[in-house]
Formats: sequence, C-alpha cells, structure tokens
Amino acid sequence: MAETSEIRVGTVLGETYEITELLGQGGMGTVWAAKHLRLPGKRVAVKVLHGVAANDRESYARFRREAEIASRIGHPNIVTVHDFNVLP
Repeated sequence: MAETSEIRVGTVLGETYEITELLGQGGMGTVWAAKHLRLPGKRVAVKVLHGVAANDRESYARFRREAEIASRIGHPNIVTVHDFNVLP
C-alpha cells in the first residue's frame, strides 16, 4: 500500500483521480479533493487509509465494508461511494 505521505496535490490515483487539495485527516485516513480525469468537471473526494490502518486486516475489512454499505444507501445526507481500490 502507498503511504498517505506519498500522496500530494498532483498525484494521480488509479489513472483516474488527480488530487487537487487536502480536505482533512483523521485517525485512520486522509480525505483529498480530486478531479476525475475521464469525466471533465466531475469532482470527488478520495479517502485514503493511513499505512498502519491499511496494513491491518481488520481496519481494511471495516473500511471496505463501510464503502460497500454506503454505496447501496442512496440518501441525500450520506456521501455517494463511486469506487473502491487498492494503491500499490
């Protein structure tokens, strides 16, 4: 897994999302603003787990489960999850 410290403005993740701004950090991860490179004008937020959490099976499983559940909810007060991936 890539460390969060390796990600900075201008980094391209998964050949899809170009990081544009740091939005915030928490105990498990960092949230970045990004633009979608194949869909002009599409802006997204990308959450990246910190290396310690990403390498912990339980934390990774919880993060993935939360993404899967949130992607099915479809409520205006809950973020829409469009993608889930693993960094090299």
